[in-house]
Amino acid sequence: MSESARKQRIAVVDDALVLRRIVSALLEKDYDVTAFVGGKDFLESSAPFDLILLDIDMPGMDGYEVCRRLRAREEGGEVPVIFVSGHDAAPERVAAYQAGGNDFIIKPVNADEVRHKVGAILTQMAERRQLAHHSQTASKVAFEAMTNMGELGAVMDFMRRSAACADAASVANCVLAALLPLGLSGTVQVRMPSGKVNYAASGQATPLQDSVMDSLCSMGRLFIFGSRGIVNYDHVSLLVLDLPTKDEARLGRLRDHLALLAEGAEARLAAIAATDTIVRMHDEVTRTLQALRHTLAETNRRAQDARQNAQRQTIDTLEGLGRMIQSFSITDIQRETVEHTIEDGIEDLLRLYDVASIAETDFSRVVTMLERMALERAL
Repeated sequence: MSESARKQRIAVVDDALVLRRIVSALLEKDYDVTAFVGGKDFLESSAPFDLILLDIDMPGMDGYEVCRRLRAREEGGEVPVIFVSGHDAAPERVAAYQAGGNDFIIKPVNADEVRHKVGAILTQMAERRQLAHHSQTASKVAFEAMTNMGELGAVMDFMRRSAACADAASVANCVLAALLPLGLSGTVQVRMPSGKVNYAASGQATPLQDSVMDSLCSMGRLFIFGSRGIVNYDHVSLLVLDLPTKDEARLGRLRDHLALLAEGAEARLAAIAATDTIVRMHDEVTRTLQALRHTLAETNRRAQDARQNAQRQTIDTLEGLGRMIQSFSITDIQRETVEHTIEDGIEDLLRLYDVASIAETDFSRVVTMLERMALERAL
C-alpha cells in the first residue's frame, strides 16, 4: 500500500458499537479511520473523507437520508458511499442507489469483501481524478494551442500587410494594429536616415513617450520590466504595455510573438531605408548630370563663340598679312611660298578647332551614357 493510500480517510457511520470496532479494526492498518455513532454526528463533522461506510438502519436519521444530505453538499457530491445493511432485499439495494450510494455490503460483514470493495472504489476514484486531471491538462494544452494559433495568425497577418507598406509610418501603424489582437498596446519608434519618429495608438507619441523610448532603445534586444517590455532592432523599437506577468505560459508566447513582430518590422524598414537611399542617390546623380550637361552646353556655346571669333580673327590677320606681302619687293616664287605657308597655317588651325569640337561631342556622349546608366539602376 502506497503512502498516499495509507493517508486516505474513511468514515464508519453505524449505531452498533461492535460493527464500528470490527470495521475500524479491518481498515485502520491501511487507512485513517474515524467512527461515528450516528448520521447526525457525521454530518456535523467538518472533516473531509475519501470514503464513507454507512449503516442504513439507524435511529433518528437513517442511512438513506444521511446520504441524500451529503450529496446535497458541494463537498460531498463525489465522496463514495458504501451502504452496510442486514437486509439483502432488492428494495433496500434500489433505495441505496437512489439515495446516491456507490456500493452495498451485507451484514455480518466479510473482512475480505470490505477490504476489496473499499480498495476497489478508492482506486477507481483515484483513476477518475487522474483521468479528470489528464482531461483538464489536455483541454488546457488544446486551449493554449488554439490561443497560440490565433496569436500567430495576428503575427502572420502583420507580415502579409507590412510587405505592402511603402513608408516608415505605415510600418509603425501596422505594428500597433497587430498588438490589438494580442490584447496589448504600446509605442513604436522608427529610426530612418531622415530621422526618428515615435508612434502610439492615438497617433504621434507624446513628449513623455518620446523620452521613455529614447531611454529604453539601448536596453538590448529584449528587455522585460514588470508588465512592460521592449524589443530593439537597428531601425525599430517596440515598447509594449500590459504584459500578463501572472501567466508565464502566455508571457512566454507573447515574448516570441513580439520578437517576430519587431523582426518583421526591422526587415521592412531596412528595405524601405535601402530603397530611399537608392532613390536619393539616383536623384543626386540625376541632378549632378543635369548640372554637368548644362555646364557642358554652356561651355560648348562659349567655346564655339570663342572658336568662331578666333577663326575670324586669325583669318583676318593672315589675309591682311597676305595683302601686305603683295606690296613687298619679293619675287613671285617667294610670294607664292609665303602665301602657301599662310594657307597651310589656316588649315592647321581649322583642323585644331575641329578636334576640339569632336572632343566636346565625345564628352557630351559620355554624359548621355551616365544618364542612361543612372536611369537603369533606378529601375
